[in-house]
Amino acid sequence: KKHICGASDKRISTQRRLSETNAPVVKVNMMYSQNKILEWQRDQYDHDMRNHFDILSLHKNDRLKHYAMHFAKYSGRLARGDAEGKTVDRTFVDALLVSLSAANTLHQSLEYRPKRSNNSLFLRIADASGRFNDAGEKIDHLEPFLEIARDGNQDIFDALLDFASAQHLDVEKCLQSRRSELRQRQFFVGNIMAFWGKDRWLAQGLGELAPVSPWDEGKVEAAGYRLSVGR
Repeated sequence: KKHICGASDKRISTQRRLSETNAPVVKVNMMYSQNKILEWQRDQYDHDMRNHFDILSLHKNDRLKHYAMHFAKYSGRLARGDAEGKTVDRTFVDALLVSLSAANTLHQSLEYRPKRSNNSLFLRIADASGRFNDAGEKIDHLEPFLEIARDGNQDIFDALLDFASAQHLDVEKCLQSRRSELRQRQFFVGNIMAFWGKDRWLAQGLGELAPVSPWDEGKVEAAGYRLSVGR
């Protein structure tokens, strides 16, 4: 089995890896700031625009149901343990990508709240994905669903980052590697254009390169856009 991210031993069984989810959290590079998580969400939006535009084109209600089915699929992978062909690391990064996409759809700013449960990764994902699916069902019944979906997605996100911490996974490399794989599926998509607005320019400290000269922060809102090709 191929682990696409992290330094874990490929010989370790799925059940052992799941049971080690609640190991003490290593604090080196394992706490993720809200700014970093927001960057992940923005990168996921760019990724989805190029590679999953069919899903972004759906009505938001239908998009949430699509993500709910993804979460149910990942629960099934974890439930099968060693009988599942895909590794736990693969399921981890797939679920993380969907959690970021779901957050964008929900207008949800994710944050990492570590170690809020002592249950295994499987139980936590199954629990939270069940609630996320419940939110999808409530849409059809015209019942309140938004906070249920947000809470479920936040709990999935927390469970995944707890797992990454316990397994010493490099989350950035996991995301980059899997996005690169998914990008190859869309071989027919050429270069696309994405634009940076004022906040992104300022955050990157690239003011001197903006098309407003001399640099004037007050003028960047309308004119300061960076063209990014082929992301």
